[in-house]
Parts: sequence; structure tokens; C-alpha cells
Amino acid sequence: MDVSDAFREAAHRAYASQSGMTPDHADALVAPRDLPPPSARSPVLKSAHDTLVLVRELRAFVTRHRADYLREGKDSDTVRDGIESEVRLSVKACQAHITMLKSTVQEVEAAKTEGVQGVAHMHGVVLIVTEMLQRVAASFDQCREVRFKKVLAEAEHRRRRAPPRPPTPPRRNTEPRRAA
Repeated sequence: MDVSDAFREAAHRAYASQSGMTPDHADALVAPRDLPPPSARSPVLKSAHDTLVLVRELRAFVTRHRADYLREGKDSDTVRDGIESEVRLSVKACQAHITMLKSTVQEVEAAKTEGVQGVAHMHGVVLIVTEMLQRVAASFDQCREVRFKKVLAEAEHRRRRAPPRPPTPPRRNTEPRRAA
């Protein structure tokens, strides 16, 4: 829920009521400020944004295909295998982007082109993207866990329903006895 407009209105009233500030000056203080365009961002933040887009696409893919993955049926194994391979490849691609992002941040840190706070911010961004990828991977792992529990339960059920094996007769010693 966006409460920016309500905040601006409350701030405007507070500024106008304090010390006789002019309404124009109060408007200027609480006016919304646009974020810089993406072209003005640092290369690290551009790369982090691209990685974040990939993670969000992966999350949408997992959410969209969750029901297909858990569905029972004859052709469901091929569908599941396709979904698993797609998720595996996407996670690897995201991890490669994150690794590249980490190395870029370390290069910026070593070159001392950014201040301490800027580098800390970049490390925080990398951490946030990494945690988001981990949450998406964990949600897919839950799907896999459900699938494998079903497979194990079905195998156990088949094993219990199978007729018992006939007991194997004890082995007899077939070697002739030697005279002593």
C-alpha cells in the first residue's frame, strides 16, 4: 500500500504550520523526487537490476508451473523433468550473474572508486539478490520434496501389496565327505 501522497500531505501541513513557512516553500520540500534514470546508475546496480529481473522471472516460472509439476499422470514425468531442467539452468544462470556481480563489487572495493558506504550498499544489494534466489530455489525444492515423498509412498505401497516371496531353502553342503 503506497502512502506517499498521505505522507506528503501531512508533511506539507506540518511545514506550513511551523514558523510561518510559505506554501510554495513547503510544496518544494515535500515534492516527489524522481529516481535517476537507469542510464545514470552505476554498472554494478544495472547488473544487479538485471539479475533481479532474472530471479523474478524464475519465481514466476516456478509459481506458474507448480501445479504441472505436482500433477499425477502418464506424461507428467516428462513434464516434471522439463520443468526441473529449466529451473536448474535458470538457477545456474542467476548464480553466474551473482558471482559476476560479487567480483565486480570486489573490484570496485579494491579500486577505491566508491566510498565505504557505497561499497557497503553494493554488498547489501548482492546479498538481497542472493537471498531472493535462495528463496525461489527453496520453494522449488519444496515441490521436489513433495514429488519424491509421493514416489516413495507409492513404492512402499507397491512393496506391501506384492505377494510375499517364498522362503529360500537352506543350502546343503553338496561336497562329498572326506574320510579321515
